[in-house]
Amino acid sequence: MNSSSLLLVIVLAWGVNLLGGLLQAAADDRHRPLPVGAKRGVSVMPNLVMVLAAWGLATLLDLLVAPWGTLLVASGHGAFILYMLPSLLRSTRRLRSRHGPK
Repeated sequence: MNSSSLLLVIVLAWGVNLLGGLLQAAADDRHRPLPVGAKRGVSVMPNLVMVLAAWGLATLLDLLVAPWGTLLVASGHGAFILYMLPSLLRSTRRLRSRHGPK
C-alpha cells in the first residue's frame, strides 16, 4: 500500500468518526432538545489532527521497520471503521425514528 492509499484509508476512518458524531448530535437534538438558543456541536479539528498524526506515525514506523508502519496503521483504521458501523446505524435509526426520547 502506498502513502496516498494509506492516507485515503485514514481519512475515510476519521470521516466515518466525524459522520458518527454528527449523526449522534442530530439524533440527540431531535429526541432530547436543548433549551432555546443552545446548540450541540461536533468539532472537526480533532479528526484533522488524528489524520495527520496517524499518517506521520505510519511514515515514521516505515522508516524504521518498513512496511510495518503502513500495515499496522491501515489495519487499525480498518478495525476502527468496523467498530464505528454499529454506532452509525444506531444513530441513523434514532434520527429516523418518529418516537420520542428513549
